[in-house]
Amino acid sequence: MVISFGWSTHHVSGQAAPAAIELPAHYRDWKLISVAHEAGKLNDLRAILGNDQAVEAFRRKDLPFPDGAIIARLAWTYTP
Repeated sequence: MVISFGWSTHHVSGQAAPAAIELPAHYRDWKLISVAHEAGKLNDLRAILGNDQAVEAFRRKDLPFPDGAIIARLAWTYTP
């Protein structure tokens, strides 16, 4: 299973993000899997994080990801 979480530092409506978002246990301990600069229309910097099961699956090239593997993408707008 792959779960994606998205957070925004800017809310167009001015309302707070929903409080019902439940984060997986120990998400702050996830490891960095990759970093990239996406040029063109996206023009952002990205970091892919994963829990231990996801990191091991990447190393083994085990696709589809096994149950329990979780990855997350962090993205920032690139402004030179």
